Amino acid sequence: MDKTFILILEDSKTQLEKIKYVLSSAGYYIIPFSNPVIALNYLNSKESVLPDLILSDITMPEMDGYEFCIHVKSNLRLKDIPLIFLTNLTGDSNQAKGFDVGAVDYIFKPINAEMIKKRVQIHCELKMHQCHLEELVNKKIEELELLQEITIECIANLAEYRDNETGGHIRRTREYIKVLVNELKSYPKFAKYLTDKYVKLLCQSAPLHDIGKVGIPDSILLKPGALTSDEFNIMKYHTLIGKKTLEIADEKMNKESFLHFAAEMAASHHEKWDGTGYPRGLKGDEIPLIARLMAVADVYDALVSKRIYKEAITHEKAVGIIKSGSEKQFDPDIVKAFLDVQDKIKQILNKYADSITVASNNSINKKLTKGEDNDSLGEMPNCWEIKKCGAENCSKEDQQCPAYKLNMGHSCWIVAGIFNKEKSFYAEVKRVNKNCLLCEVYRRYSRSAGTLKHEFLKKFPEENKRYYRIIKEKNDDKA
Repeated sequence: MDKTFILILEDSKTQLEKIKYVLSSAGYYIIPFSNPVIALNYLNSKESVLPDLILSDITMPEMDGYEFCIHVKSNLRLKDIPLIFLTNLTGDSNQAKGFDVGAVDYIFKPINAEMIKKRVQIHCELKMHQCHLEELVNKKIEELELLQEITIECIANLAEYRDNETGGHIRRTREYIKVLVNELKSYPKFAKYLTDKYVKLLCQSAPLHDIGKVGIPDSILLKPGALTSDEFNIMKYHTLIGKKTLEIADEKMNKESFLHFAAEMAASHHEKWDGTGYPRGLKGDEIPLIARLMAVADVYDALVSKRIYKEAITHEKAVGIIKSGSEKQFDPDIVKAFLDVQDKIKQILNKYADSITVASNNSINKKLTKGEDNDSLGEMPNCWEIKKCGAENCSKEDQQCPAYKLNMGHSCWIVAGIFNKEKSFYAEVKRVNKNCLLCEVYRRYSRSAGTLKHEFLKKFPEENKRYYRIIKEKNDDKA
């Protein structure tokens, strides 16, 4: 038998010792008290061992059993402990009163040893089964919440990948918001809103803030240059598309869900504190808090990340831009909180950094690993440290391949753009020299697949002479 603790409250020392003897001989661990006030103080102590079951007399000095039971059941830490009354009050009204205050059973005096052991055994087993059932339910809830979180992230990733972003952006913005919310809890203005339930719904909503981008044409979403006025007006619609999509889903829920918060965030995260944002031109506190938080998180992450239309900037420069946007683009209280936790924000940025998106204050020139055909290729340019390969982006056309753009269109990445259907292609890339056809990308596939070499040289004939010149020079060196 596992250790089962039973608290016995009985003002008669004779009865207390008798019950203690009967139950301890049955293998239970007894916590005896004859004074209800002292027993209650023990139970309220955080250092106390909580009993699995309480047996309490009713008629006692200072505090009767009913009042003692009321105190126990009003304490969140104690309320689930089953309590049985020990009494010689046999009237129906007395029993009804006991059940009303939270007792689960009665054991009548004089105490019968076998009867009390059986009653205690039954209630201890019921408690054990109840705890086990709660564990199973909680585990199932956790599994469903995890499945929901994964599903949300998958859906959000589909939208982000169309915009040449990665799952890192989704994870970072969610983590930024968690840090900001924890800081804002200390602000009287926000404390009453930022309940645990609100924070949970907010964090569940965060990944879906740009879900509306799925409705924006590629010609606009993936345009490498600045958008025209007409194109920008179309881009603005992603907020309304996201809002409508999430509202339709939320209508199928019969209670307040994270989808309601997600719809608010999707609709309003481009609104500005001074009223110059879109789509509705909301101003100040008219903008939902959840959207004001995402506005700061989203802009910061966009600044420090590489995009199809711009390079990344450093954390320090991004913080300066956020600070200068206070009372214009951003809620000043949220900006203040952001500045107070900027070190934590930077830690999140570094922890969930995308290998090719985040700007650094230091160059990252690394020597090529010596090996076949690359002895004299020099230094690796500041480009591709394979931490997370670009395979998720390779479904785009050649010119949209992130590696192609990053490496300024040099031959090795053009190969990658053409032959991105090779499932293992990006994952196998270890190193690359942006000026050399003999980098691992080209070397690995040109030698193992003659078709690839032929197609490459056919599509880029200007590289023919250069390729054969390099081969000749290397063969001459070997000779």
